[in-house]
Amino acid sequence: MNTLIPRELIAKSIFENAIKSAGQISGYLDASQIEKKKSITSIIGFEFMYLFLHLISREFYSWYGKDFRKNELTKLSPIVISPTIETLYGNQSQEVKAKMINVFYDDLNTRELEYGICKELLIKNQEFSGNAVLTLFAKKIAVIMESVSNPEIITRSIELAISSWTQIRSLLPAPTGLTAK
Repeated sequence: MNTLIPRELIAKSIFENAIKSAGQISGYLDASQIEKKKSITSIIGFEFMYLFLHLISREFYSWYGKDFRKNELTKLSPIVISPTIETLYGNQSQEVKAKMINVFYDDLNTRELEYGICKELLIKNQEFSGNAVLTLFAKKIAVIMESVSNPEIITRSIELAISSWTQIRSLLPAPTGLTAK
């Protein structure tokens, strides 16, 4: 299969959308969390990246099959992860950055397993059920923000994820005759 994948463009879009979304959702932090805002925002940004990589995985699998998905994610993940770690932890030692990359991969693999059991991206009229990828993701954001009972954070996380995903998905090469919705 000779499908041209604009990996660098996709990776850049994942990074930019994750950072932008994390910055917007971190605006909901309460005053007691302001000291930890940078750290929390980075963690939230990573969660958005895990989500976007998972959604790409789902699309590639449904469009092209598991071998294509595995091959492309093996190529795409490092060009998302390494520049992200370098940008956020550039002043740290190589040892610390290597550890952060390993943590990122471990967490990404964990999210793949967690999101992989969900049958739907979002279940209509069950936005807070946790049985769909986006609600599970949004609940993770609420936990990170120590605001599990705040439906506004869950709702806003889902909105930001959908908006960003729409931009990222438009960069993916859909099979001939199939357009990204």
